[in-house]
Amino acid sequence: MPKPDQDHHVRDAARIFLRLREEPDNTSLQAERDAYLAEGEAQRAAYDKLNRAWTAARSKPRPRRGSLVVWLLVCLTTLYFAANPVRIFLLADHQTGRQQQQVALASGDIADLDAGSAIADATDGTSRQVTLLEGAAFFDVRPGSMDFRVTAGPLNVQVLGTAIEVARLGDGVIVAVAEGEVLVTSNGQSWTLGPGQRLKWAGARSAVLDTVNAADVAVWRRDQLVTDGMTFAEVAAIIDRRLPGTILITDSALAESSVAGGLDLTRPEQALRLLATVRGADVTSIPPLLTVVTPGD
Repeated sequence: MPKPDQDHHVRDAARIFLRLREEPDNTSLQAERDAYLAEGEAQRAAYDKLNRAWTAARSKPRPRRGSLVVWLLVCLTTLYFAANPVRIFLLADHQTGRQQQQVALASGDIADLDAGSAIADATDGTSRQVTLLEGAAFFDVRPGSMDFRVTAGPLNVQVLGTAIEVARLGDGVIVAVAEGEVLVTSNGQSWTLGPGQRLKWAGARSAVLDTVNAADVAVWRRDQLVTDGMTFAEVAAIIDRRLPGTILITDSALAESSVAGGLDLTRPEQALRLLATVRGADVTSIPPLLTVVTPGD
């Protein structure tokens, strides 16, 4: 089980901080805050960052947008630092921070995990089974007598000797094949994919099978991103893995707009700002919790 990184200090700080915003005179919460701050420098630094971010958001000019950012900060802090990150931490056998990592699975196969990704490895004597909990993974699967299966949300991917990418982008799942062949199933539906084919699944009624350059499958392993055929929201989700906190796109039309071209992922914030500039959008950053993308004025 991986050790938690410094983000868990921010989770604890956010929980205490937001409860005190609601009940500033609650002596029990005040005592909990004081005990938390007394634990060490990391705790004090996390609480101080959150307090400064809150103060900065409240003091922004243009009250309408400042008020929106404050409201979003509260909502996103509550959502981001609530149950889901803790659940993933408890379930994951391998988890990355803001850097990629190559891991050896219990089956002996190799998985490249993108930044902000996590998998659970349930391989036993009868099957090779991996669950993608969040993010993206590229699996280099050796031929063997046991099937290799990947579960990502409602999708089940069965492979026999292949190289594939499986990615979770919000509620959607993408499966792309670099080599070999896979069978993807979900709720009675099935798709067979070969090299250079990609399945973009966004619900039972929204599954699109298209083609890509097989050499561009999981190109994030080289800190690059080819965005052809992707939406602004999908690209932002990949950049999001490399930034602290959460990226929020406030406009649905902007989120669903198509993008094309290439991005350098070694500088994720610059990549996001470039993407936004092309769309005439604004980026407001409140580290370490939130980056908000809004349509331009």
